[in-house]
Amino acid sequence: MTATSFLREAFQADRVGIWHVDLAGAGSYCLADPPAPPEAFHDYAVRHPLVRRFRDTGSLAPLRDSDLSAGAGGADARPGTLAIPLAVGDEHVRVVSISRVSPAFSTRELLLAGHLQPVLAGIWRVNGPSTEVDEPVTAPYEGLPPD
Repeated sequence: MTATSFLREAFQADRVGIWHVDLAGAGSYCLADPPAPPEAFHDYAVRHPLVRRFRDTGSLAPLRDSDLSAGAGGADARPGTLAIPLAVGDEHVRVVSISRVSPAFSTRELLLAGHLQPVLAGIWRVNGPSTEVDEPVTAPYEGLPPD
C-alpha cells in the first residue's frame, strides 16, 4: 500500500495530491491526483485559498476548507478539502491535499491529519529542492477548531 492509497482509504477521499507550490517561479507540480492539468496546476495552486492561508500565515497546522472564513477567501475553496502542510517557506509551500465530495471533514479527521503530519513530512522530504531551505517542520497541535 502506498502512502497516498493509505490516505485515500483512511479519509475516504476521492483525491490525494502532494502539492509542491513554487511561489518564486512557475515550477509547481502535483504528485498523485492533480486537481488540474499539469499546464494549469501552478495557477490553480497559487490561487487556492488554503495555500494562500499557509503562505500568508506561515502556519503548519492542518486546515479544512470549512475552517476558512468567507472574509479570508474561504468562499473560493472547493468543498471537502483537507490540507496538511509539510513545509512553508518564502519561495514554496508543500502540502498534502485530501479531497472528497462529501461528507465534510470532521474535527476528528483534522486531529488525525495533525498526527500523520510528521510521518508524511518524513516520507516526502526527499522530494524538496534542499533540506537547508525546505526543512519540514510540524506545528504543535494546540486544540481543535469548532466542528
